[in-house]
Amino acid sequence: MNKRSFEDRRHPRRHFWRVVLLLLLIIPSLPEIAILVAAALAGIMGCELDQKDACLIGSLPVSDIIAFALQAGAGVVITGMRISHLWLIAFYVAIVGWLMVSYIALILGWAHTFSRLLLGFVVALFFAFVPYFGPMMAVSHLANNNCRPDDGGTRPCSSGCSTQCHAEPSLLQRVRW
Repeated sequence: MNKRSFEDRRHPRRHFWRVVLLLLLIIPSLPEIAILVAAALAGIMGCELDQKDACLIGSLPVSDIIAFALQAGAGVVITGMRISHLWLIAFYVAIVGWLMVSYIALILGWAHTFSRLLLGFVVALFFAFVPYFGPMMAVSHLANNNCRPDDGGTRPCSSGCSTQCHAEPSLLQRVRW
């Protein structure tokens, strides 16, 4: 009998909690994943960033897919902050709850202290950086001389790149395929 099967019999739900932690990490990253998938599909289909015609995935333009993903990620938070400060408090309470469930899944999913500390550090870094820098990193590979992701409306809009260049200055600009 090997050590793994012995540990699995003692703690049969460890795999369940590991999957829960994985889902808790993937769900906040869905907008960035959607952007990367849309950009990859557009690249496979031979679309260029500054082409005149819209690049379609099915019947949807790639720029609409990316704009929707950006709005779902950062736009909801920014719009909510402008509507009400109570919404912002509820948002932070939800984040605290999400982190607590992640911590519980981490404790129940791993038995050894060192692995818990190491994974806790990695999860903390993930939640500290990905929500803030994820959207910018997801569209940064799309930049060229004619089209650069907006850095908060501080640069002028270049032609042929965006249909709504600074409609929401704090969001990344829409790219046009």
